Amino acid sequence: LQDQLYLVRLKTPISSLKITAGKALDKPIQASAFIKGKDSLANALAFLPLKAEGSGMRFKGTAKTETQADGDAQFSINSIQSTDAIQVLRIKIDIDNLLRGDSLNTSMRRLLVGLEGPAINIRMHVEPIKIFVEAKERNLNLALSYPILEPALKKKLMEQGCMFVDAKEQADYIIKLEANTQDQGVMWGSMLRSGIEMEISLLDAKTKNEIMHDAVGGLTGYQTTKEKAGIEAYQAMRSELLKKVLPAIELKLYPDTF
Repeated sequence: LQDQLYLVRLKTPISSLKITAGKALDKPIQASAFIKGKDSLANALAFLPLKAEGSGMRFKGTAKTETQADGDAQFSINSIQSTDAIQVLRIKIDIDNLLRGDSLNTSMRRLLVGLEGPAINIRMHVEPIKIFVEAKERNLNLALSYPILEPALKKKLMEQGCMFVDAKEQADYIIKLEANTQDQGVMWGSMLRSGIEMEISLLDAKTKNEIMHDAVGGLTGYQTTKEKAGIEAYQAMRSELLKKVLPAIELKLYPDTF
């Protein structure tokens, strides 16, 4: 069986490709199988089970398929969850599937599945997700002298491998964030209260379609001035943003990961 496996040849028209983390590959990866005959001519190998796997690479898509009558097969990649810059996708014969239906005991099947067959490697250059942020953070209708929500959001997304760009044209996604506080009067004694409202949305930069939208309110801050109370409200909103809103954004950016 090992000798027969090495008569099989696998090939693809590409040896490397670029893909953005979390995004689908525009076109499926083409692979073909053929077998070397006695006269050195190559014959298409139909209905051969193949599988794609990566070393430390997680992806959603076609992991297993089989060649068609012409010996060709396709592997679709809907998203890559790994963010390492260089990864390798390996396409090889699915020996376990090839043996399916044969009456083999467990030890024999384990032995045969461990056989090495031909394989092809495709070098994957994984680019980070590029995000453009439009943020308006106001306290009592006046722009904050320093933003509070935007830096916290960027920091967490950068830890997930995202990159932030300065122009919409360079982005894969756009995040729009608006927040403002309102004076809610005296709480008790000299303590004043301010409430905060926030809206945030995630859009596809190419289609401008809204992928996710959320609105958060009902949070308040208390201080000796209404301006300081507004800053306290922003601190509460930052915690809410990271705990409840950020996971929903990450789920859209990296499907089936979070």
